[in-house]
Amino acid sequence: MKRILLLMVVSLSFASLSFAQIYTQDFEGMFPDGWTAEGEWNWGNEAANSSQFFTFTESDGTFMAVNDDALGQGVDGSGSLYSDMIDLTAEEPGNYLLSLDYFFLNGDYQDADETLKILISDDGGSTWTEIFNAESTLNDAETAILWNRANLVLEEAGGNMLQLQFEYRDGGQWNYGAGIDNVSISGIRNYDATVNGITVARYTDIDDASSGATLSVSNIGTATIETMMLDVTINGEASTTEVTGLSVAQFETVQVSLEDIGITDPIQYVMDISVSSINGEADENMSDNATSTLFFGVADSPKRNTVAEEATGTWCVWCPRGAVFMEFMKENYPDDFVGIAVHNNDPMAVTEYDAGLTSVPGFLGFPSVPMDRVAVIDPSELEAFHLANTSRTSPASVDFEYEYDETSRLVTVNATVTAHTSLRDVHRLALVVTEDEVSSTDAGYAQANAYAGGGQGAMGGYENLPDPVPASQMIYEDVARAIVGGFTGREGSVSDTEFGGTSTYTFQYIMPANVDDKHVSLSVLAIDSETQETLNAVKKKMEFVSSVTDVPTEINEISIYPNPATSEAFLNLDLNESSDVRIALVNTMGQIVAQNTHYSVNGNQMFPIVRNDLPSGTYMVQVAINDKVVSKRVTFVD
Repeated sequence: MKRILLLMVVSLSFASLSFAQIYTQDFEGMFPDGWTAEGEWNWGNEAANSSQFFTFTESDGTFMAVNDDALGQGVDGSGSLYSDMIDLTAEEPGNYLLSLDYFFLNGDYQDADETLKILISDDGGSTWTEIFNAESTLNDAETAILWNRANLVLEEAGGNMLQLQFEYRDGGQWNYGAGIDNVSISGIRNYDATVNGITVARYTDIDDASSGATLSVSNIGTATIETMMLDVTINGEASTTEVTGLSVAQFETVQVSLEDIGITDPIQYVMDISVSSINGEADENMSDNATSTLFFGVADSPKRNTVAEEATGTWCVWCPRGAVFMEFMKENYPDDFVGIAVHNNDPMAVTEYDAGLTSVPGFLGFPSVPMDRVAVIDPSELEAFHLANTSRTSPASVDFEYEYDETSRLVTVNATVTAHTSLRDVHRLALVVTEDEVSSTDAGYAQANAYAGGGQGAMGGYENLPDPVPASQMIYEDVARAIVGGFTGREGSVSDTEFGGTSTYTFQYIMPANVDDKHVSLSVLAIDSETQETLNAVKKKMEFVSSVTDVPTEINEISIYPNPATSEAFLNLDLNESSDVRIALVNTMGQIVAQNTHYSVNGNQMFPIVRNDLPSGTYMVQVAINDKVVSKRVTFVD
């Protein structure tokens, strides 16, 4: 494995330097003594503080939060959280550093000004001075809200008794909320770098010679950072790199590019990086200088099918837009688009699936579509995302075969995953069962429709329908009926597998009586359980092989060989009387991809089933004689 380019090797021995924090509050264990909360501030963990449209993620335990979304419409979530009295009277006069983590969307729903501010008082709360007005902590792609670190200079704080106020205002509207954690006050150091994290593609094609990583470092100290020494370990192999040519002033952040980090094999990589010195001097606070990450090198990245999990509901006035664009994708990209309609708060809702989807980072409302669970987009953006991401690196390909017992309604799915890297326990499978042509006359199936009357423009014919569209006029497609294995996949469904190997797993599911099995499709999703990303997927419409009593009486024997086949298989048909025979080849979406009619066939005959340019996979060969049809499966492999 290649090492990072070694710019300069030095041997340094530093004395252990410790600068204790003067004040710290991490909110672990309980609501802190001496603190007071006005309004709707709460102490708790992610589960306690989260709601459907405002979900806290990646915290390090318990924290303080106000969740305006959870309160519901018409409830004022505004209020302030006050610290205890912070005694700096024994400290030297001068400036000190206030640091904290905060989580804030700044959603400003319906133009209401949602704010999170920090104020400080040095006179026991008689007067307050604003020192911080938070901006949104959305990531650059605007797909997830993150915890951000704020570092604020408290001017002339030494020698005083201080109190902090964390003020949230919802702007008089049903907004989102905010969170704070890990509050500390410390002296300001000369040399103090904070490592924020490493950005590296979770799945990186090893053929990409320019693959690298980006290290985010902030300067908390007063000295401008001009050089840094980095200690880097990748899968146990250590190297040291000096980064030069910097000019990072206090409270500025630099993105350090690490080129050619040695992703040469299709395996799992673990990278550890720490800043060991600044400008040749010891960092005075080594507690926040290190970070690590895990990623995978991928070889021969397979064809990737995109997964669109549409968040929808019959109550949602804008959700007809989702149905229109999902149907467009289904018709125009049948071979590499996996569409799933996940309903919320209506008769078609699956609680487990809905809860998982609405907790995806960046999920903000209906209609929206978490695409591969890496970006939450509007349904109108489906085609653009799909075209841009079918070539995105995938660590695995997935396929499956299934059997269905019509009597017991038990479907057995045998899934196979092929590794294009080292697959580990973070990789999992889930089986999604969807149903087409769902309809009912129950009132809950009526679709709210903001497009009625045409005032919002054309929307696939919904502009010509009323609001709501009566249940009797609605037909729903791709309705999620189950996610077997859970939202992040079933633990243990993918075994440790090295590049080129395969892992198999069997799902079983009993089709409920209210599901029309003649309109069911099955999808197997490969999922990264840590990031929730769907890595690949395949969707197949269930086809039904006629039972023996349905086989045309004109047929003595029917078989297909070889099976599997590469380019051509043969249908062996033995008829006991002269008949016209129609032979059709049907793909997993139920589409006829080839057909022919042979007239006055008698006796034993062989008919070629030619693959032509069809993709690999399983197809149904349908043989029709008079009014009866018998089906046989044939699989084409590369």
